[in-house]
Amino acid sequence: MKKALVFILIYCVITALTFWSAVRILYQPFISVIISVYNYESYISTTIESVLKSSLQDFEVIIVNDGSTDNSLYVIQKYAKNNSKITVIDQKNQGLSIARNNAMKIAKGKYVWFVDADDFIDVSAIEKMKTAILRSKNATQIEPDIVSFYIKPVNHIGIPSEEKVGYYSLLPRELMQHQITPFQGNQIPHYVLPYYPATSSKQIYRLKYLQDKQIQFIPHLVFEDEVFFATTLASGAKGIIIPQVLYYKRSHGASITHNRPRYYDSTVRLPRISYQEIKKIGGSEELARFYFDWHFSGVFSKWPNQQKFIPILKELLAFIQNQPNDDFWEKHKNRLQSFILEQEIKQ
Repeated sequence: MKKALVFILIYCVITALTFWSAVRILYQPFISVIISVYNYESYISTTIESVLKSSLQDFEVIIVNDGSTDNSLYVIQKYAKNNSKITVIDQKNQGLSIARNNAMKIAKGKYVWFVDADDFIDVSAIEKMKTAILRSKNATQIEPDIVSFYIKPVNHIGIPSEEKVGYYSLLPRELMQHQITPFQGNQIPHYVLPYYPATSSKQIYRLKYLQDKQIQFIPHLVFEDEVFFATTLASGAKGIIIPQVLYYKRSHGASITHNRPRYYDSTVRLPRISYQEIKKIGGSEELARFYFDWHFSGVFSKWPNQQKFIPILKELLAFIQNQPNDDFWEKHKNRLQSFILEQEIKQ
């Protein structure tokens, strides 16, 4: 009799463990917060804690240590050891785009949020996102693919800063009516797009939509957010707006965007890549040309006056010369040819 009771008890324990393991495997959190870290030991604790303190705990955190040479990995592992919501990927340094792409491969959330390792989120951010999505879905039977919100700039110690962060702190007033009824990304008027920030931290994305459309970050491109966001919109993604501050963006001298020569290579590649990716996703020629033209101006306004960049200018010129012989491409070809000649004369 005792043996039978022991057997039954063991059977019940095994069954319960199996059941809860299955539940855990099948459980889909509302959102996967993806954080890529490279040498941010001074800030990463604040970032992680801001997520863990969320008023809604329906999330997982995937932290990618992208080959940090400081104590970032130690800090990350300390948090992961004490919290089952955290998954750590430790990889050799491959850049932000590949780090995010690798995290998306294992993400379980319905949505993904790419949080920078030196920033932090509002305690109610995830709860407000889920509420807004459910309200939109209940009213329209449409599940948004993108949810955008406000960010607030802070200084290096996290205090609200007077420093401007460009258009990142904006949202287009033309889209404010889309807090419940979603807009369609490929139908947004072109004049509105410059006022719709591309930074990945300022919106969350429905993971299945990204997977179905095969949208990923372009490796080794500093402005990976620009192409990712533009491609998602061009593919016809549907989105809603939350007109509230849910994210705090830190400004400090170690940021990539404070190093003009470092990112100029990406500046020159951006017009071509944005055009090609939008065409690849099925975006219109008109929209692809809009983004090409928009990013093309940066080639001149951000020129760091270093002769080593002339070869990549010529690569862009070669791309333009292979395009149809019409006024649009002829205009850009002539401008770039003149600019390259001007720089070569200065040598």
